Amino acid sequence: MHKNYACACLIQEELMIWCVLFAVLFASHASQSFYRTADVKIDDFINSYLRWEDSHPELLHRRIPYKIAVPFIDIYSPDGDLFYHGEDPVTNSSVIQALPAMLPKASSLGAHPSLRDAISMVPQLHLALSSLLSSHQYTLIAVTYPDANCKRCKGQNEALSHLKSRLASHPLNVIQIVLHK
Repeated sequence: MHKNYACACLIQEELMIWCVLFAVLFASHASQSFYRTADVKIDDFINSYLRWEDSHPELLHRRIPYKIAVPFIDIYSPDGDLFYHGEDPVTNSSVIQALPAMLPKASSLGAHPSLRDAISMVPQLHLALSSLLSSHQYTLIAVTYPDANCKRCKGQNEALSHLKSRLASHPLNVIQIVLHK
Protein backbone atom coordinates (compact mmCIF):
# COMPACT_ATOMS: atom_id res chain seq x y z
CA MET A 1 0.00 0.00 0.00
CA HIS A 2 1.30 3.44 -0.90
CA LYS A 3 2.19 5.65 2.08
CA ASN A 4 0.22 8.72 0.83
CA TYR A 5 -2.83 6.56 0.13
CA ALA A 6 -2.75 5.15 3.69
CA CYS A 7 -2.39 8.66 5.11
CA ALA A 8 -5.30 9.95 3.00
CA CYS A 9 -7.48 7.04 4.17
CA LEU A 10 -6.62 7.76 7.79
CA ILE A 11 -7.47 11.44 7.41
CA GLN A 12 -10.70 10.58 5.63
CA GLU A 13 -11.58 8.10 8.38
CA GLU A 14 -10.85 10.65 11.13
CA LEU A 15 -12.90 13.26 9.29
CA MET A 16 -15.78 10.81 9.01
CA ILE A 17 -15.61 10.08 12.77
CA TRP A 18 -15.65 13.80 13.58
CA CYS A 19 -18.61 14.36 11.25
CA VAL A 20 -20.55 11.54 12.91
CA LEU A 21 -19.69 12.84 16.39
CA PHE A 22 -20.72 16.37 15.43
CA ALA A 23 -24.00 15.12 13.95
CA VAL A 24 -24.77 13.09 17.07
CA LEU A 25 -23.94 15.98 19.39
CA PHE A 26 -25.95 18.47 17.37
CA ALA A 27 -28.90 16.12 17.02
CA SER A 28 -28.99 15.40 20.75
CA HIS A 29 -28.63 19.10 21.54
CA ALA A 30 -31.32 20.15 19.06
CA SER A 31 -33.72 17.47 20.25
CA GLN A 32 -33.75 19.12 23.67
CA SER A 33 -36.02 21.89 22.42
CA PHE A 34 -39.13 22.24 24.49
CA TYR A 35 -42.47 23.70 23.44
CA ARG A 36 -45.32 23.75 25.87
CA THR A 37 -48.63 25.60 25.91
CA ALA A 38 -50.30 26.26 29.26
CA ASP A 39 -53.87 27.52 29.60
CA VAL A 40 -54.04 29.70 32.70
CA LYS A 41 -56.87 31.67 34.28
CA ILE A 42 -56.14 35.40 34.25
CA ASP A 43 -56.83 35.73 37.98
CA ASP A 44 -54.48 32.84 38.80
CA PHE A 45 -51.72 34.37 36.68
CA ILE A 46 -52.07 37.82 38.25
CA ASN A 47 -52.30 36.41 41.78
CA SER A 48 -49.17 34.30 41.30
CA TYR A 49 -47.31 37.35 40.00
CA LEU A 50 -48.47 39.44 42.96
CA ARG A 51 -47.28 36.70 45.36
CA TRP A 52 -43.87 36.81 43.67
CA GLU A 53 -43.82 40.60 43.93
CA ASP A 54 -44.75 40.46 47.63
CA SER A 55 -41.86 38.08 48.28
CA HIS A 56 -39.37 40.61 46.87
CA PRO A 57 -39.08 43.57 49.28
CA GLU A 58 -36.68 45.34 46.90
CA LEU A 59 -39.76 46.12 44.77
CA LEU A 60 -41.43 48.16 47.53
CA HIS A 61 -39.80 51.35 46.21
CA ARG A 62 -42.07 51.32 43.16
CA ARG A 63 -44.41 54.28 43.17
CA ILE A 64 -46.91 52.80 40.77
CA PRO A 65 -48.40 49.32 40.84
CA TYR A 66 -46.99 46.88 38.31
CA LYS A 67 -48.98 46.68 35.11
CA ILE A 68 -49.09 43.43 33.18
CA ALA A 69 -49.43 44.28 29.49
CA VAL A 70 -50.67 41.39 27.35
CA PRO A 71 -49.33 40.15 25.02
CA PHE A 72 -45.73 40.15 26.17
CA ILE A 73 -42.63 38.02 25.74
CA ASP A 74 -39.72 37.33 28.03
CA ILE A 75 -36.48 35.76 26.83
CA TYR A 76 -34.23 34.15 29.42
CA SER A 77 -30.54 33.38 29.09
CA PRO A 78 -29.28 29.80 29.47
CA ASP A 79 -28.54 30.72 33.11
CA GLY A 80 -32.22 31.56 33.71
CA ASP A 81 -31.80 35.33 33.87
CA LEU A 82 -34.25 37.55 32.02
CA PHE A 83 -32.44 39.50 29.34
CA TYR A 84 -35.30 40.69 27.12
CA HIS A 85 -38.86 41.80 27.88
CA GLY A 86 -41.18 42.97 25.10
CA GLU A 87 -44.70 44.36 25.35
CA ASP A 88 -45.27 45.62 21.81
CA PRO A 89 -47.01 42.89 19.78
CA VAL A 90 -45.56 44.03 16.44
CA THR A 91 -42.01 44.04 17.81
CA ASN A 92 -42.69 40.75 19.61
CA SER A 93 -43.75 39.15 16.33
CA SER A 94 -40.55 40.33 14.64
CA VAL A 95 -38.39 39.07 17.50
CA ILE A 96 -40.12 35.67 17.48
CA GLN A 97 -39.78 35.38 13.68
CA ALA A 98 -36.02 36.00 13.98
CA LEU A 99 -35.59 33.33 16.67
CA PRO A 100 -33.61 31.28 17.22
CA ALA A 101 -31.12 32.43 14.61
CA MET A 102 -30.96 35.97 15.98
CA LEU A 103 -31.54 36.96 19.59
CA PRO A 104 -32.71 40.48 20.36
CA LYS A 105 -30.38 42.95 21.95
CA ALA A 106 -30.47 42.66 25.73
CA SER A 107 -32.58 45.38 27.29
CA SER A 108 -32.09 46.98 30.67
CA LEU A 109 -34.69 45.53 32.93
CA GLY A 110 -35.92 46.32 36.38
CA ALA A 111 -36.86 43.62 38.79
CA HIS A 112 -38.49 40.74 36.95
CA PRO A 113 -38.93 37.08 37.83
CA SER A 114 -36.11 34.69 37.02
CA LEU A 115 -36.91 31.71 34.79
CA ARG A 116 -37.34 29.54 37.89
CA ASP A 117 -39.79 32.04 39.40
CA ALA A 118 -41.71 32.52 36.15
CA ILE A 119 -42.19 28.78 35.68
CA SER A 120 -43.17 28.38 39.32
CA MET A 121 -46.04 30.81 38.74
CA VAL A 122 -47.72 28.34 36.37
CA PRO A 123 -48.76 25.09 38.09
CA GLN A 124 -48.97 23.20 34.75
CA LEU A 125 -45.23 23.78 34.28
CA HIS A 126 -43.95 22.60 37.68
CA LEU A 127 -43.05 19.14 36.35
CA ALA A 128 -41.01 20.70 33.53
CA LEU A 129 -39.02 23.01 35.81
CA SER A 130 -35.95 20.83 36.33
CA SER A 131 -35.63 19.85 32.65
CA LEU A 132 -35.97 23.48 31.55
CA LEU A 133 -33.37 24.71 34.02
CA SER A 134 -30.94 21.89 33.26
CA SER A 135 -31.21 22.37 29.48
CA HIS A 136 -29.00 25.51 29.60
CA GLN A 137 -30.77 26.95 26.57
CA TYR A 138 -32.46 30.23 25.86
CA THR A 139 -36.11 30.16 26.88
CA LEU A 140 -38.91 32.24 25.41
CA ILE A 141 -42.03 32.75 27.50
CA ALA A 142 -44.90 34.29 25.57
CA VAL A 143 -48.01 35.40 27.43
CA THR A 144 -51.06 35.96 25.28
CA TYR A 145 -54.80 35.61 24.86
CA PRO A 146 -56.52 33.45 22.24
CA ASP A 147 -56.89 35.22 18.87
CA ALA A 148 -60.69 35.39 19.22
CA ASN A 149 -60.34 37.44 22.41
CA CYS A 150 -57.44 39.69 21.42
CA LYS A 151 -56.76 41.16 18.00
CA ARG A 152 -53.47 42.60 19.37
CA CYS A 153 -52.29 39.04 20.06
CA LYS A 154 -52.87 37.59 16.59
CA GLY A 155 -49.46 38.47 15.09
CA GLN A 156 -47.55 37.20 18.13
CA ASN A 157 -49.60 33.97 18.15
CA GLU A 158 -48.95 33.39 14.43
CA ALA A 159 -45.21 33.99 14.90
CA LEU A 160 -45.23 31.44 17.75
CA SER A 161 -46.98 28.92 15.55
CA HIS A 162 -44.31 29.31 12.84
CA LEU A 163 -41.52 29.14 15.42
CA LYS A 164 -42.87 25.83 16.68
CA SER A 165 -42.28 24.25 13.27
CA ARG A 166 -38.64 25.49 13.23
CA LEU A 167 -37.71 24.21 16.69
CA ALA A 168 -36.82 20.69 15.60
CA SER A 169 -33.48 21.93 14.30
CA HIS A 170 -32.74 24.62 16.91
CA PRO A 171 -32.13 24.44 20.65
CA LEU A 172 -34.65 26.85 22.17
CA ASN A 173 -37.29 26.35 24.85
CA VAL A 174 -40.67 27.95 24.24
CA ILE A 175 -43.53 28.30 26.67
CA GLN A 176 -46.77 29.85 25.50
CA ILE A 177 -49.10 30.90 28.31
CA VAL A 178 -52.62 31.47 27.04
CA LEU A 179 -54.75 33.46 29.47
CA HIS A 180 -58.49 32.96 29.78
CA LYS A 181 -61.30 33.92 32.16
